[in-house]
Amino acid sequence: MAQHDSKKVKEQRRKKTNKAAYIGTLIGLALVGILGVVIWVVNVNANVTVLQVGDMQAKKNLYSCVYYCDTLTKENWTQYGFDNKKSPYAQPFTADSTNEESFANWGEYFEYITNNTLKYLLVMTQTAEKGGYTYTDEVQNQVDAELKALAEQKGTAKHFRTYMIETYGADIQKKDYKEYLLLFYRAREFYQKITQDKALFEKYIGVGADAFEESYRSHKDDIDVVSFRYYYLKDTKENAESILKMKQVTSEKAFKELCNSLQNDENFTENDSSLFKNYSLKSLLGSNKGELAKHVSAATQASKRVYFAKTTIEDEAAVEFLWLVEPRSKDTTAYNNTNVAKWEYAAMGILLENYYDNNYSLSVSDTGIESFRDSMLLSAQ
Repeated sequence: MAQHDSKKVKEQRRKKTNKAAYIGTLIGLALVGILGVVIWVVNVNANVTVLQVGDMQAKKNLYSCVYYCDTLTKENWTQYGFDNKKSPYAQPFTADSTNEESFANWGEYFEYITNNTLKYLLVMTQTAEKGGYTYTDEVQNQVDAELKALAEQKGTAKHFRTYMIETYGADIQKKDYKEYLLLFYRAREFYQKITQDKALFEKYIGVGADAFEESYRSHKDDIDVVSFRYYYLKDTKENAESILKMKQVTSEKAFKELCNSLQNDENFTENDSSLFKNYSLKSLLGSNKGELAKHVSAATQASKRVYFAKTTIEDEAAVEFLWLVEPRSKDTTAYNNTNVAKWEYAAMGILLENYYDNNYSLSVSDTGIESFRDSMLLSAQ
């Protein structure tokens, strides 16, 4: 997707087409408590289609709602290197800023999140409609409650758009915000209903019990859980004796008691903080305990002994210790007090991804995304 960061190019396009006048307004941009000074402009071509999923289209104003209200305010992006005082499209994005793939700039990264969010919202909406799902009154109640809470904020009654600019940094109209809220709460209710009842999931998504098992077998490292005790010590001369004692423990009880003794913290003892119960194998493989993961990845691993590995924690040499309490297995406990086991809920996520990809294509309009990008200008820094 072509970038248009040059103000000169934008000005030439404006004069040539004479479609709109860009009016800059100096505002205070609040993004999860971060303040930045940005110029946002009045929306133009609000009805241009930016994104389409299946039979449903996301017009520019809806796309803007998701981009600003859902994406930019979801997290403090500055901790990953994003400067909210500069245009997202003028800031190179590095792969190690987050765990996502590489993008040309932060603007494209935010679009990536927006596109995926909209795909989820639109797929859930279309699936519900095709299956004849009837929404509960709670959907409209939630929309009304959020709008009521918003109306009680100072200045929103007469100046809704001004409030949205000051809050989200975007010129969002009330009717577009209502559309976004309705879409969001409908999708959320439908998702919650089908993922808390296997029969409903199978009905609307079109899968059976065999699909759950196949999904599990293909993604065991993502779905399986293990229970273990964990502790680490800095690899120093002062800790040499303690490290030796940890290596020589012969029971879970001894491991726990030694951890409590070394930590010397009443809360650590009371909370049994050395125990990690039903910890996903995927999380273990991706954590700082990764060096120990090979000891618990085998399905038959159940030997009662301590495992240890040298590692680096906070730039210091350390030794990690792990006692396997329970080997990898399915987590058969109920998900959210439903008839769905946690391993089945995890399998649903994989099945839904396949359902999205197999039944709904996502397309982004070059003209639409360009119009969206061009509606955002940054003052000279």
